[in-house]
Amino acid sequence: MLPLRTKAPASANEPSGHPDHSGHSRTLWPALALTVSAGALIEGLRRADLLGLAMVVAGLAGTLLSARPLFPKGMGRLARGLPSALVLRGFAAFAVLGANAFLPLALHELRGLSLTQAGVLLSVGGVAWTVGSWVTDRLERRSGPESRPARIRTGLVLISLGLGVTALAAMGVWPLWTAYVGWCVTALSMGVAYNANSLLALASVPAAGAGRLSGQLANIEVLMVALAAGASGALLARVPSLPTAFALAFGLVLLGSLVPWVAATRLRQESQC
Repeated sequence: MLPLRTKAPASANEPSGHPDHSGHSRTLWPALALTVSAGALIEGLRRADLLGLAMVVAGLAGTLLSARPLFPKGMGRLARGLPSALVLRGFAAFAVLGANAFLPLALHELRGLSLTQAGVLLSVGGVAWTVGSWVTDRLERRSGPESRPARIRTGLVLISLGLGVTALAAMGVWPLWTAYVGWCVTALSMGVAYNANSLLALASVPAAGAGRLSGQLANIEVLMVALAAGASGALLARVPSLPTAFALAFGLVLLGSLVPWVAATRLRQESQC
């Protein structure tokens, strides 16, 4: 989860070829601390003893503290603009990629599919995500940047609906074929909302800040996917009833998919040169 960083320009008094790396150290150590803290938090969630509780507390505190230098201020209160775009990116990944981590196992355990058959669903979803990216490109050319917030909001609603359909199908409430429909809707909508949000975020910073923003987008995504996988894995490991564990895991990612709905109301379309 190390951030992507652009090389800082050499100062006027610095010999050519010897750039200042002080900015690198200001982000390198927090990024390492974030990696360790997130790992401790995830491992703590999987344990059912006092050590696990201590790891959860320490990991959560370390994650919150080490994330502060890596991300813009205001993410916790969903400040308008870039902070909300980053929260949206993180929780959208939490919901979709988090479900992606345990969906094949759910179809295998609850619906009797082989792991290969269940994996086909993920491949279909990958194709749908690519189609969603293509749709975003076409809409970007046709409607322009002004349509990005509307595309994001529409995509987020469809992501939640698609996840709900997929969960009901995996749990056996609805026919199995509806899982494929639901996951295709989820993945296609993710391709639309995800890319539109990335474009909106990139438009909100100067060109010189694009490298740092790329790192922030990657970091928030990796962090939230890891937390989703860790939390769902803990549920599957610690809840005795497997159907109940999967139901809670689906409920967790569905709840996470609602957070971007709020963040989407705080986006701001702006362009900086």
